[in-house]
Amino acid sequence: MPRITHCKYYNTMKKSLSLSIGLMSLAVVAPASAAGLIGENYAQAEIGYATIDISGISNPDGWTAGGTLNHAAVADPEFGIDVGAALLYHRVSGGGIRTRGTDFDVYGKVYMPVDVMKPYLGANTGWSWDRTRTAGMSFSDNTWTFGFSGGVEFALTDTLSLTPDVSWKRYEDYSDDVWVFGVTAHNWFTETTGGSLGYSVSEGPNRAHQVTVGVSMLY
Repeated sequence: MPRITHCKYYNTMKKSLSLSIGLMSLAVVAPASAAGLIGENYAQAEIGYATIDISGISNPDGWTAGGTLNHAAVADPEFGIDVGAALLYHRVSGGGIRTRGTDFDVYGKVYMPVDVMKPYLGANTGWSWDRTRTAGMSFSDNTWTFGFSGGVEFALTDTLSLTPDVSWKRYEDYSDDVWVFGVTAHNWFTETTGGSLGYSVSEGPNRAHQVTVGVSMLY
């Protein structure tokens, strides 16, 4: 998610971490076992549009891109564990501010299937890099991050799922706490290829909105 620092115009938009461009698998070997992404071995690429609400300033906006690689470490009918990594790049400008940066996270999720639902809890940790230009000055920031997430994946049909979720993330060096509330719809178009559409709003030093579209592939 974008973070604008030093001039106190912060943002945050990174959603449990699922935004992405890049980490796409070339090997496809197993069909999806059910609607949704939880409990699957998949690679996902996403692009998005982001805007930040800053009072008194023309709201900065721009784009995000990233990738997620997920591995089903434990896939039991009554209990499962997913682990993975997510990479996010953002580039946002407006109101005399330009910021770009990259976030990298590793994560784990524990879930318990219940009928058509998969409620889950997750934790993540990683690193955030930022570079901001404003008023002729340039600043760079790096910090360790960690956070927690939770949600429920609902299987609406054999191929379509809807996942509302909430996450909390801490940018340690800035002492910033960010809450992200989102919802994502995902559909398997074939046995191994799917697409997603998501929306999230971030509540931190400022409010940020993000819309993403993605492609997922099983490996």
